[in-house]
Amino acid sequence: MKQKIIKLIKNKYFLVFIVVVFFIIGLFQKSPNLKKPEVIDISKTTTTEKTYQDQPQSSKTYYINKTDSKTAVNGYSWVNGLLIYSTPEGIFNARTNKEMLKVPIKEIMWSRNGHALILNNSAWNLLKPDGSLINLDQIPIKISQDGQYYFHNSDNSSFISYVNNPKEKISLRTLLNQVVTSLDDKYISGINNAGNLVFIDQKLIVSNEIKVPLNSQLLSVSPNGSLAAIGLRSQLHLIDNQAKQTSLEFSKDSKIYANWINNSELFVIESYNNQLGVRIDELWLVNNQGNRQYLASGRGVRNGLDNTQFIFPSTDNEAIPLIEFNGQLWLLSLKPNELPIYNNAGLSFYFLESKSDPHPELENNPTETNN
Repeated sequence: MKQKIIKLIKNKYFLVFIVVVFFIIGLFQKSPNLKKPEVIDISKTTTTEKTYQDQPQSSKTYYINKTDSKTAVNGYSWVNGLLIYSTPEGIFNARTNKEMLKVPIKEIMWSRNGHALILNNSAWNLLKPDGSLINLDQIPIKISQDGQYYFHNSDNSSFISYVNNPKEKISLRTLLNQVVTSLDDKYISGINNAGNLVFIDQKLIVSNEIKVPLNSQLLSVSPNGSLAAIGLRSQLHLIDNQAKQTSLEFSKDSKIYANWINNSELFVIESYNNQLGVRIDELWLVNNQGNRQYLASGRGVRNGLDNTQFIFPSTDNEAIPLIEFNGQLWLLSLKPNELPIYNNAGLSFYFLESKSDPHPELENNPTETNN
């Protein structure tokens, strides 16, 4: 028996087999992706609550203004500083309103730099900034904010495919029902099919899973990947990757949309119906600590604001385009007391005298709008 064992050890194929086995065992032990992450119940962690009364009053006035775009705008993006937008008929230059690409659009998902996913008739296509269209084999669920890749689900897992190589797919080893990316696409956050919030880093490693309430809507993930914004009924929750959270209460029965627009601030749209049943949209900035700054009211936007698309500010963070339901493109100035204008010369501002704008409570006072 001893001689047989010695003979096996001397066999080079047997030795190679043993080395491979130990290598695979070590790989499973060392790879963070192959370990099941810890699940944290957020109901058992620390919550900091922020109310309207925590917000100081401001005398600054922020204006919104309608552009001369065509109607039925369903999305927009920026290409080298140029604002472009889409309608069901195609893609248009916002400076001239001239058609850049004629293509029927049933559905569109824009990134901030001109890449988009377009449902054209019954097929999905990838639109590149040069106007070229690439037919996709997969059914995408979302494009990343910086347009580097897009998501699709298959075989009980979510995958990413890079826009420069759509044929290749990389598994995230978890099935995500909701997914968002950071501004530069370095970080991913999602809610998986178990209803848990997950944070995914640059190496596509899933950190702790966080059990969040049923019906939570994942809105955005911070540029450094450490905070996720979740909407739940009339609340905005900022949840970090250790399950600490800050909760902000908004108007009763309101719906919240939010997206990080820089390293430290989320742009928030608060939508609700007043006592007369009129749709009201209030616009806010919220920093990473949960402190909010009131910007303006969208009461001048007759059909209300469409918050189904990402919010992409101008490259210098001076203005934010807004989409009216079945309407035109609007601009919100992030420069106090200056009216935003977009025409042949691009983005410009017209200074207006400041008006006192008391801090809004549940029924907010509108700032000036131009119809």
